[in-house]
Amino acid sequence: MQPTTEPSGEPTVEPPTEPAPEPESTTEPPAAVQASTLRITGTVPPEVWNRLGVKFLSKLRSGEDLTVGVNFTVKFPPDTLQTVEADLRQVLADLGLAAQVTIERAR
Repeated sequence: MQPTTEPSGEPTVEPPTEPAPEPESTTEPPAAVQASTLRITGTVPPEVWNRLGVKFLSKLRSGEDLTVGVNFTVKFPPDTLQTVEADLRQVLADLGLAAQVTIERAR
């Protein structure tokens, strides 16, 4: 700023001008995006069970709150039913799933 001279001969300095305030933004911040849930149901043939676990479930692990359940229905002859049931219970115990997965006999 350049000093100016008053009629009295005294130099004066004009006060600095304040910058104009920035206009307030009229756009609102984007709303938080909420996660959506996928529910996947259907039957899977035995030929692809292993590939489903390797390829499909690995994709789901990148999400949040993944829950995987099982629902198996199978028939056995009466003479093998007790042995297969005991074997399955042992497998569940070995996997630490005996409390989470139940085995029931349907009538």
